[in-house]
Amino acid sequence: MASERMRKLLPYVSIGVGILVYILYYNSTENWKQAQSDYERQQVEERQAKKRDANKYLKTVKPWISTDGKKIYQITNREEKDGLTWIQLKEQNEDATYNLRYVESASGEKYTSNAGNTFWIKGKEAIFENSEKEVINLKPVE
Repeated sequence: MASERMRKLLPYVSIGVGILVYILYYNSTENWKQAQSDYERQQVEERQAKKRDANKYLKTVKPWISTDGKKIYQITNREEKDGLTWIQLKEQNEDATYNLRYVESASGEKYTSNAGNTFWIKGKEAIFENSEKEVINLKPVE
């Protein structure tokens, strides 16, 4: 008698289990899509915040002039790439541009390139050392 009941209920139980599996799958897929969307939104917000910080930095940074008054340097771009901070330093008189990456320093901000150029900001003053090891002391343009 009980087995006869079970045989009659089995199709309904199977349909119920199928519906339950579908609901669980649908909810987990929707949760995954929401989590992915939240992650992508967070990544976009972080990139935008970094751009805002870089733009704010560029607005506050003044050009530097050599102590002999012959050369002027200006940071024209600052951005994050692959976890590294890069600046673009323009030597205005020579129309030369240097792409430099941030490196650890005991004091100040220090940027270097593989070519051997170094730009070091210490307080309001800076030092530029080119690949020929010529050291140029810089002060802010007033």
